[in-house]
Amino acid sequence: MQSSKKEWLFESGKVVLSTGDTGVMEINLKGQQIDVDVKNKDFIKRVIRVGNEITRKPTSSTESEAETDKKKQKSTSSLGQLKTIAETLSKNGITVTISYHGHPVVTLGSEANPWLSQLITKTKAVAINNMIELIQMIL
Repeated sequence: MQSSKKEWLFESGKVVLSTGDTGVMEINLKGQQIDVDVKNKDFIKRVIRVGNEITRKPTSSTESEAETDKKKQKSTSSLGQLKTIAETLSKNGITVTISYHGHPVVTLGSEANPWLSQLITKTKAVAINNMIELIQMIL
């Protein structure tokens, strides 16, 4: 297992994503730490909206109870996907921290230290560091 962890090591680097003249996200890599700093919440909202449009199927205006239950399961499956990603990161000794304007919002992976969020996510690999900043980032 030790050899597979070495494959995940990063030297260091920085990626800045922009749309036009506006910086929207900065990604810093160092060792086994990936820091993602969101600079523009409109960009994140667009990414979330596009993701939802891709996974959403058209429904009729007379949606049945079974169809509503399926939609609820889909939102739960998004949490399940996040949990799977975070646990995989943790097993490989990698940490991803997502920040909004430099303030840590969510930590995924080996250095996540959840307290309340563990009750929701059912994993030690996801920590919500700042609920207010998280809400501001996605709303």
